[in-house]
Amino acid sequence: MNVSELLLPLRKDLDTVHAAVAALLKKTGRVQYSEYLENDPLEFCLRPALVMTSAYLCGRPPAGVIYVAEAVQLIFLAEFVHGKAAEEDVQSGDLKAYVLAGDYLFSGSFRALADAGLKHLLGPLARAVCARCEAAVENFKGPEYPSGLIRKETALLIGECCRLPAMMAGADFEAQLFDFGINFGMAYGYLKRESPSLKTETYIEAARNVLSVLPAGQARRQLHQFLDYLNRETPAEVAASR
Repeated sequence: MNVSELLLPLRKDLDTVHAAVAALLKKTGRVQYSEYLENDPLEFCLRPALVMTSAYLCGRPPAGVIYVAEAVQLIFLAEFVHGKAAEEDVQSGDLKAYVLAGDYLFSGSFRALADAGLKHLLGPLARAVCARCEAAVENFKGPEYPSGLIRKETALLIGECCRLPAMMAGADFEAQLFDFGINFGMAYGYLKRESPSLKTETYIEAARNVLSVLPAGQARRQLHQFLDYLNRETPAEVAASR
């Protein structure tokens, strides 16, 4: 299964998110959104896809959840743009523009939630953003990336992508969805870092174990498919050790 097939059940929801995000991005003049979507579709669709899949796991998606998907995508893009500012070859004029564009996207994410009457979700997402910033400040350069930094850099935001829809719906498996998201995010973070660590496989299996206690149905199958895709992308040295 390729990325397009993986995301096909969520295409309508993702198109809605991308349209809202693209409209905001036009005002920054910094990010060629469609180009990034084409070059790395999983990375640039993953977070809103997990929000919507988690919402469907709750049965009827809670009202306003599409704005949560929009907000987490804007947070991801803000971090991405700020990362561009940190590249060694960036020119001074571009540096200022990237920083301002990233700040604008962060503010757009918070406004999306506020306008939708979801201010109570600002706290969890702000904490995830703070953790990501802490990881960037630490600027680790070693060969084996510490799990604590992967958690801050990637897993916490993905955990909230999975948890917040359950919180909005009043579902009794909110903690389990957060646990799934954290383990999924840890595995994904290690893969993005191209780490040969056996921890990648461990986190994938931990996430799969959490899924076994969540409601059966199409949404759970979709989450399994996300895990299967990560498993396929696991570094060869990890796969060979199974």
